[in-house]
Amino acid sequence: MYAIIEAPGRGWSDPLVVSALAAAGVLLTAFVTLELRIAQPMIDLRLFARPQFLWASVAGVLVTFGLLGMLFVLPQYLQLVKGHDAFDTGLRLLPLIGGLVIGAPTGERLAARTRYRIPVTAGLLILAAGLTIGARTDLDTGYGYTAAWMATVGLGIGLALSPAMDAVLGALPPERAGAGTAITMTLRQIGGALGVALLGSLLAQGYTNRLDVTGLPADAANTARESIAAGLAVAARLGDPALATAAKIAYLQGMTIVLYTTAAIAILSAALTAALLPGRPTAGDGAAPEPADPAPAAPLPGGRDSTEPPRHDQDHPRPSR
Repeated sequence: MYAIIEAPGRGWSDPLVVSALAAAGVLLTAFVTLELRIAQPMIDLRLFARPQFLWASVAGVLVTFGLLGMLFVLPQYLQLVKGHDAFDTGLRLLPLIGGLVIGAPTGERLAARTRYRIPVTAGLLILAAGLTIGARTDLDTGYGYTAAWMATVGLGIGLALSPAMDAVLGALPPERAGAGTAITMTLRQIGGALGVALLGSLLAQGYTNRLDVTGLPADAANTARESIAAGLAVAARLGDPALATAAKIAYLQGMTIVLYTTAAIAILSAALTAALLPGRPTAGDGAAPEPADPAPAAPLPGGRDSTEPPRHDQDHPRPSR
């Protein structure tokens, strides 16, 4: 994470960035090797040998990647580009939540009637469509347009994420469900952190490359390049509305790159899900077997069947005084 965050400023060939990536590779390799060798691993990596568990987990990670990546850029757009305060920004994010509320139960119903891969794939494609629409946002875009693509994104996330998590649990016997859920939640947290790191770096790079600081003093130009908030602060201090406009346009350029990148990842994830996510768990894939039909009830003394309710006068005699 540190290498990914520092790379846009330092460069990918910077010794510190290269060293951090190399250390990460060594540590991750050692961790995987150790977990596969011990009898009771902290994370049972053997669960990923189950195709349904593997690809449902991948879908959940990529959905979380897209969600948190979008939430990294959208509040800044609403606050710094559109000028809303924190409370108004929160209210304007509600269409995203509305889409989630509608998409999650719809995805569960579709998964129950069809296959896991159908709602998960459809949700990822809807997510990609919403992000692509959002990438066309410009400085004059109204809130109605933003609310529409946010609701579309929320619908896609809800439609994909809920069945993906059901597929993870459906791939495991009941005694492994807790371990499987913990692994999936850990992976989703990693996906979210990667989303913020990678997409945040893309946003910073797009903003810096697009911002025009011609004519500014060197110190002011360096400060303005740090972020849109810094750029707007410099513009306010210098009384330069042209710089404020340039900072907003530069931010929108970075936001466009982020949303297009996230949409491309969602499309790739949809293709992988459609091709590789099994439809239903089978007994050989780790799912719990169907319960056997119950044995017929044995008769009780006196010829009465055990399914009949007890009679108070025979089965529960009144206590003597």
